[in-house]
Amino acid sequence: PFPLIKTELNILIFVQLGKLTTQIDTTKIELKSNSLTFISAGTIHSLLSIKKMTKGFILLIENKVLNSIFNKDAILNLSLIQPVLNLTEEESLWAENICKLLFEEIKKEKPNRKIGSGILQALLYKTLELSDSHKTLSRSEQIAVQFKHLVEAHFIEQKSVQFYANKLAISANYLNRCVQYVFHIAAKEIINETTIIHIQLLIMETS
Repeated sequence: PFPLIKTELNILIFVQLGKLTTQIDTTKIELKSNSLTFISAGTIHSLLSIKKMTKGFILLIENKVLNSIFNKDAILNLSLIQPVLNLTEEESLWAENICKLLFEEIKKEKPNRKIGSGILQALLYKTLELSDSHKTLSRSEQIAVQFKHLVEAHFIEQKSVQFYANKLAISANYLNRCVQYVFHIAAKEIINETTIIHIQLLIMETS
């Protein structure tokens, strides 16, 4: 377990057996046997607990790698994945085999980056397929995800919904409607939640 952190890495957690509890932003989620989650770079998260004998894989993925194997829409789709994907036994076995292939390639003395990227791409596309997030994003979904990324980048200086609406070249009302449609909370609430979670993170910093 580790306290709240903000990482510039994207993280995929796949639990084959056992259970772990994590916090993503302000939401606590449980991953049990045959489940996975994807955490986008810039998200604040923590690992609260992990059951003894839990088995699985944690993949840390740099943005530059993600950008090299996915287009912009696919990356936005990954951001919209539901907190936990529950897998069938067959799907879990497939994910396990793919993760093992990736691990075997990475631990070689001279790993082939193209092979590694291809295996990773297959795993992430399968994740999108299982989440039903491989569709073409609507305009509202694109705006909501872009808004959330902008908030994570600018929330310290900018807490006005109008600022983010101007950045996206839309009205504040339209931005609110898009955010409400996708995340089921108001744009202002996302700004406030992001601020609070970062304050919690700063309070934990002994320096």
